[in-house]
Amino acid sequence: MVGVRRRERLDAHRVVEDFMIAANVSAAKALEQAAFPCVYRIHEAPPRER
Repeated sequence: MVGVRRRERLDAHRVVEDFMIAANVSAAKALEQAAFPCVYRIHEAPPRER
């Protein structure tokens, strides 16, 4: 390892993260509706500022 530095967070990063969250929620709903046994974590809601 050479070092650690903070990188700029771009709008593209936010879009990808939003799609990843939407995909995870969609998959969890589909598995739940199919009564397929699975384990998933429920996160707290984000702060209103976000």
